[in-house]
Amino acid sequence: MYMGVIISLMGILAFYILLSIIQLLIKFSGNAENTNEDNIMEGIFFEQVNNGEKTQEVLSVSNQMDLMLIKSLLQSEQIPFYIKFEYSSRIFPGLQIGSFGNQSVYILEKDLNDAMVIIDEYHKNKGKTGSAGGEG
Repeated sequence: MYMGVIISLMGILAFYILLSIIQLLIKFSGNAENTNEDNIMEGIFFEQVNNGEKTQEVLSVSNQMDLMLIKSLLQSEQIPFYIKFEYSSRIFPGLQIGSFGNQSVYILEKDLNDAMVIIDEYHKNKGKTGSAGGEG
């Protein structure tokens, strides 16, 4: 009897290990193309900061889907940005408590008006489309 339970538990463990490996492969293959664009925009951001440009935090986001879409919108408008705590949220995923786990979106002050228009439009349209997810 105990041998059957042990074999069943080993099967379940093997299934979860395989599932985890598949999720990692999907995650890395999907992020490969976006990472290059993110690095370009981040590189431009820090290059201009090093040249004396001032920065402004425009948003604090806890929902990864919101963050991904806002980054895409900023990239499409060629607005350099930096996401503070972006990678730590990937290390410690799960339930977000308060501001713990939030990512802060920074842009250059000279792009503040354009970025706020994009973010405001995103939030207006998000409610209209009925998309799922928490507030950003």
